[in-house]
Amino acid sequence: VFFLATARVEGHHPDPATRDALLPAEEALQRIHGLGLVHGDVRADNILLQQTPGGTYKVWFLDFGHSHAPAGPEECMDELQELRALFRASDSSNASDVNCYP
Repeated sequence: VFFLATARVEGHHPDPATRDALLPAEEALQRIHGLGLVHGDVRADNILLQQTPGGTYKVWFLDFGHSHAPAGPEECMDELQELRALFRASDSSNASDVNCYP
C-alpha cells in the first residue's frame, strides 16, 4: 500500500499579469536544478503562485512525474526559457548562469 500526502495549496497559475513572480519562479526552478533534477513539464498548469501579504510571491512547482536527471546544462536552460515564456519575459541570461547540478 502506498500513500502520498500533500498540502492543499491555493493560488493561481502564471500569466503576463503576474510578471512580478518571474524572479521567484526562476529561483525556485534553479533550486530544483541545483538538486540535480529537471522538472520535465514546465507549463502554467504545473505552477502555482501565492501572493504574500507583502506583495511578493511564493512559487509552487507541481507534478514531478516527468522529472529526471538532466542530460546537460542545455536541458536546464530549455526549462528556464519555457518558464520565461509563461510570463512572456525576454531571455536576458545565458547558459552560464544556469545551475544544473548540485
